[in-house]
Amino acid sequence: MLVLALDTATQAVTVAVSDERRVRARLDVVDARRQGELLAAGIRQVLAEARVAFGDLDAIVSGAGPGPYTGLRMGLVTARVLGSALGVRAHGYCTLDLIAADAVPGPPDPMYLRRPDARAPGAPKSVLGGTPAGSGAVAP
Repeated sequence: MLVLALDTATQAVTVAVSDERRVRARLDVVDARRQGELLAAGIRQVLAEARVAFGDLDAIVSGAGPGPYTGLRMGLVTARVLGSALGVRAHGYCTLDLIAADAVPGPPDPMYLRRPDARAPGAPKSVLGGTPAGSGAVAP
């Protein structure tokens, strides 16, 4: 299964192609002011590096935030349009859950806390444990 993954929920544009075993190609560019122009070019670059054609893709995934509205919109709309054009499913995933899952080797048995911006009053936070989907929100 070949998957195109994108994330524009942060100041970076991240694009990757993977199969069941490994990431075949990946691009990370930090430039919040150029996400729109970097995303399409990054998709083409990563597909070329991975030697994968658009028609070879089985799914497309995109980070669904939290993050700035404009960045989120670019990634999610791109994933949805590509999925529709290619006849493959497009999925959105919580960016913080993916970061947390990557940071904790194996299933995250210990509880861990995610908070997008600890400096922001009332910023949402969740206690997660057992799976990236977590145990739900707790009071800020």
